[in-house]
Amino acid sequence: MTRIPPADPASYTDETRAFLRAREEVLGFVPNSMKVMARRPSVGAAFVALSDAVIYGPEMTTPVILRRIVQHIASYAAGCLYCQAHTAKIVANLSEDDQKMENIWEFETHALFSEPERAALRFAMAAASVPNAVTDEMMDELRTHFSEDEIVELLACVSVMGFMNRWNDSLATTLEEGPRDAAERTLGKKGWQVGQHG
Repeated sequence: MTRIPPADPASYTDETRAFLRAREEVLGFVPNSMKVMARRPSVGAAFVALSDAVIYGPEMTTPVILRRIVQHIASYAAGCLYCQAHTAKIVANLSEDDQKMENIWEFETHALFSEPERAALRFAMAAASVPNAVTDEMMDELRTHFSEDEIVELLACVSVMGFMNRWNDSLATTLEEGPRDAAERTLGKKGWQVGQHG
């Protein structure tokens, strides 16, 4: 159970309703994390604007599914089970099947992952680690697959998840049914459990 309950809907401002509606349009439901964030609408609105820019910005050139699996690996590195479940659901919605999510933690060796994907996911793992583990050699490898602008896109994905990983793990945000089902179906085969988010 979340350590801080959601905002009272009676307190919602137009700004609050707008950012909650924006998340519902993307995900099909309003995440519990955003309902707590509604206690400070300016924070919720700013987060949604940044998150949407990272995924839907018109200048982005890396594939959306790559940005989403980067977000998953960043959450995996951070240990946030809530965000792992959310990204599992999103990737499942973008994929034709569950194979990529079922094997995401074996990206270094599994045949489903290309060399550019491996480089991006290796970078995401290092960038989301504490202390940060990105090296000059890792950046050189990334540059063989991605432009510097595209590397900025990938790092933006990692960074957005850093905010959500800390938010949801600190508050033990209760995981919603849809993401939980997706994570159990795919990541559960590798040992994922809901943990404190149940």
